[in-house]
Amino acid sequence: MKIFFDTNILVKLLENSVELPKQHHYLTFEKCLYEVKNGFKLKLYDSAFLNSLLQNTSTDGEMKDQDSYLKEKFLAFIEETNYSRNEIIQLKKAFNKYFLKFEYGIASEYEFMDLAKTDDIGLIKNLFKNLKILLRTVLSGVEERVCSYNIEQLLYEQIFDSDLSSTNFREILDDSLINTKDLEIVFAALKTNCKLFLSSDFPLIKETKTLGLNHTTEFVYINPDDNFEQRLGETINTAYNSSVYKIAAGR
Repeated sequence: MKIFFDTNILVKLLENSVELPKQHHYLTFEKCLYEVKNGFKLKLYDSAFLNSLLQNTSTDGEMKDQDSYLKEKFLAFIEETNYSRNEIIQLKKAFNKYFLKFEYGIASEYEFMDLAKTDDIGLIKNLFKNLKILLRTVLSGVEERVCSYNIEQLLYEQIFDSDLSSTNFREILDDSLINTKDLEIVFAALKTNCKLFLSSDFPLIKETKTLGLNHTTEFVYINPDDNFEQRLGETINTAYNSSVYKIAAGR
């Protein structure tokens, strides 16, 4: 049975060690993985978040698993870089002064620049240069974690591989009330005839009701805070048992 994971389900799988039923084909879309990675990017280039890590606190109170992972990687990086106590103080001040992701972007040329650490600008730009290297390690870890679950990543060229695919996509765009941010993701599940589309985005699940009945995909909401692994397993097993019953009954 083909089962599609939306971005928010991927995040929960990455945050936890979940035992997925073995006999199914799990899929997600390239855009979903981009969205997961962008979550890490935004955090790692967030001056307030980095400052909170240096202060050994979290801006959101109790840390999420994703944030704890970044904290572990970032503090190890700071220790390996041998920043002096005075430089740490300067970095904290710079984080309060500059919006890192907007001031410096993510242009790759910073990786090849050697800047003096004599002022907060040079210090923070050198930090940023090394953060890009750290980010690659973090994002590679995301890819490896997704692969460990045996989740197939559907690529854009697989989904939009013909004029007919584009035509079908435009029909859904015109005829449904699904928001444009999630439309490509939903279409990827429909195009590959997934039995289940699982998401923790309740408004999106409601929007999929406007697709009509001309598809075989069942769109199901999973509460991320209510025994996630148990609910996920129950939903998958219920859908599988239902499909087996229909086949046995000749429906």
